Formats: sequence, C-alpha cells, structure tokens
Amino acid sequence: MRNLFFLNNNHPHYDHYNNDLKAESTLEKCWVIFAYLLPGIIFTLLVNVKWIHDSLSGAFSLSANQYQFWLLILLTFGWHMLYPVLMLKLKKGYNWKEIMEALSIDQFSIKGFFLITPLFFILVLLVGVPYMKFAFPVAHNFLQSIDLFAIPEHSVFYDYSKIYGFASWQLTLLFIGNFVGEEIYFRGYLMKRSAFLGKHNWWIHSILFSLYHFWQIPMTYALAFIALSFGLFMMWRKNLYELMLLHFMINLFLPIVVQVVEQYF
Repeated sequence: MRNLFFLNNNHPHYDHYNNDLKAESTLEKCWVIFAYLLPGIIFTLLVNVKWIHDSLSGAFSLSANQYQFWLLILLTFGWHMLYPVLMLKLKKGYNWKEIMEALSIDQFSIKGFFLITPLFFILVLLVGVPYMKFAFPVAHNFLQSIDLFAIPEHSVFYDYSKIYGFASWQLTLLFIGNFVGEEIYFRGYLMKRSAFLGKHNWWIHSILFSLYHFWQIPMTYALAFIALSFGLFMMWRKNLYELMLLHFMINLFLPIVVQVVEQYF
C-alpha cells in the first residue's frame, strides 16, 4: 500500500497536527462529536421548523428563499470557516502559517488535484451507480415518507430548482461556501480533532458528516454511502485542496448522474 501512487504518506505536518489537535479528555471528546452535529441541528431548527422559519424570515422582511440563503452564508462562511480559525488562533495559539498547516491547506499537489482527484471521483461514480439505481430511491422515498424526516415544502432543498433560481452571485457564494466551508470545518479541522478514534476515524467521521445534514435527511442519509468517500480520500491524500475539488465535483455532477441512472437504467 505504501507505494501506491494515490497515497500521500509523506505529508510533513499531518500526523503532527493530528496528535496536537485530537481531543484527550472524555468531555472534550464528547464536545468534538457534538460539534459535528450542532450546526446541522441549529440550521434544521431555523429552517425546517415552520413557525421558527416564518417568524424569523418575517422579522427580517425576507422571502423564504432569501432567508435560507443568508442562513447558509452564515453557516458556511461563518461557522464552518471562522470557528476552526478562531479555535486554532485563540485556543491553540497558532500563527497563520501553523493554521494553514493544521487545516491541510499549506500544500498544493498538481498530480493530486488534476489527476488523482478526478480518477477517484470517477471511481466513486462507478462504484455508486448500482447503489444509486437500486438502493438510493428506496431509502430516499422511505425517509421522505416519515414526517419527522421529510424535507418541508418551504425549504429550498425540497426542490433543487429553487436553489438554481438564485442570482448567479448567490449561487457562486453558495457553491464556494459549501465545498470550501464544509471541507475546512469537517476534513481540515474536526477530522483531526476526532483522531482519538484511531483507525476508525475516517468512516465514523464520514457518518457524522452525513448525519450533520439533518435538514435534508431523505437526500443525504440515503447517500451516506457516498459520504464515506470524503473521509477515505482525506485519509489517503491529506490535502484539503483535493477534497474541495472532490466535494465540488460530487455536488455538481452527482445530481446529474442520479437523473441519468433513473431515466436510462
């Protein structure tokens, strides 16, 4: 395994920050696990609970779509990007160079970005097509039939055409905030904090990342199989730029693949 071209076993900083950032005490470990889920819980309450959604959107004189847009911006650019930086800066006392190293955004690999990541994405799709054909529709429809888990009609995630109805600048911010913000928070920061899980970290991390998406349970929980690829690829490559690209490609092309599979297979 050590000589396989897609593995990055010589990263100069990854193991150091894994050891330095991993939670040690029982209380700290519990907080790290909760930190995976907390932003998703808050966003779900503010969006999926209709009386809270309607009260706050009305208080700010925003339409449902615009209210949810600004919440997503606060979630991705605020919580996901600022929280790790503040924790590393204020709690750990890292300088900016160390913060970049700790978040695995200090190095860029041309081979990893332009060759290995696209190849891994194709592999994910090839392995995932049978799953998306046979298992995904069953899981999605079952979860959507449960009132507690169903995506409410006022959510922009109920019908993805609502998202694509945003202005181009809003779509750009949403896409950047999603694949950059989530990667910084989950793979760059929390995956190192949960390094106390040892060899099980990559798949438990991936499951927690999937569970975090409370507000779109029928979609993301049904795609938990795909979520495993994020933790696995981070364990192999240890480079956040490549994870950002993988995340972007999955977000952009996976819905198209799902539609093609449903229509032609």
